[in-house]
Amino acid sequence: MFNFQMLLLLSLLLFYNYQPLEAKQEYRRLLTARFPTRSLDCPALESIISIATCSEYVFELSKYTDQSFLTTVSLEYARNVTRMCNEMNSCFQESKCTDVKTAGNIYKDRCDRLEAHYYDYEYCLANFFEEIAKNTSCTKDYDYFSKDPEAKKTAWTSGKACAQTFLNSNCSEKPRAYFKNHYDKLVELLTVDSDTEFYCGSFHDELIAMLCERKTYEFKLAHEEWVIAQREGYAYTRNDSEITPMYRDVFNCMNEFCYFSDQQIRKLTREYEEMMKTINWRDESSAAVPRNQTQFEKCLVMIVQNGNILKYSCVEEIPKSEEWTRGAGIINAPKTNLANFLNDKECMKSVMKKECGWLTYETFDADFEKLQKEMNSAGENLSQKELSVWDIDAMFGSAP
Repeated sequence: MFNFQMLLLLSLLLFYNYQPLEAKQEYRRLLTARFPTRSLDCPALESIISIATCSEYVFELSKYTDQSFLTTVSLEYARNVTRMCNEMNSCFQESKCTDVKTAGNIYKDRCDRLEAHYYDYEYCLANFFEEIAKNTSCTKDYDYFSKDPEAKKTAWTSGKACAQTFLNSNCSEKPRAYFKNHYDKLVELLTVDSDTEFYCGSFHDELIAMLCERKTYEFKLAHEEWVIAQREGYAYTRNDSEITPMYRDVFNCMNEFCYFSDQQIRKLTREYEEMMKTINWRDESSAAVPRNQTQFEKCLVMIVQNGNILKYSCVEEIPKSEEWTRGAGIINAPKTNLANFLNDKECMKSVMKKECGWLTYETFDADFEKLQKEMNSAGENLSQKELSVWDIDAMFGSAP
């Protein structure tokens, strides 16, 4: 005898089998989604009847989009998809059964993806995200990227005119039509909390993770250039001062969104570490970072040289010196008051975990103790003065 779970899985499988091969990967996630097998607010038979009735809309939509997923469609076709999705969603949400509504959310997520595909609006939306990040136009007046869902929704609502000005001027016909007629739906997609049944894999999660897309692409391009340089045997032109901030930016961005898996973040870090093994650490425009330093020492130098650590409450910073004289030459060497950082083991460890994703921590305690001994043997309390990259180099006996 069929129960609700069996019928819903059957409808998902039929929906899946109607789609071309390239589209089926997205359905595999839907088939593993979890949902309750029966409602507490209505009889099981009513749930089964409701799901069967609404499945007719699912099958009609599947049939309509079967042969068009990999082709360019007209605006009218995209509007038909929206109409069919709305009919399907209404059917599920009109039911008083919680489990039917939950099943409807699964299909709604699929419809959100279909609309994004047929209206082809993701590229234009990503460009608007870039415009927001520049903080130079009217976008600076609205906190579109707020971490608070309510504040974010307010920003997208009150900032509609600003958003529409950019989207109307920079999007093609189909994306413009979507943003004009379905702006409220876009706001809902961008601001709702993640649904737990999707395990951070809903279209909402995918859409907001686009904030990292351009950054990820730039790092991926840099890594591909490095791979080619290694294979062909010529020098890689990018250096640490360019790659490390790029990696750190991507790493921090990916960690903000649950859409990115631990495996993806580990892959990013692994690629960065591979590049660092061969990149010349000497940056002619700033202080040199010697090759014979340990990971701990490299991380410490990098934080002093490049790190913006004002955001960490346990670290105090004073204005940086524009120039630092070493011998006869004038060398740019940022100086930072690292009093708390150098003396507080937990502060140092927490900062390094954020700033140096490639660092391993098996020897951290020993490295920290070594640092304390080196500071004590330096003949002055280095932790209470301005500390430059060269101070650290000399402290560890590796200054060039």
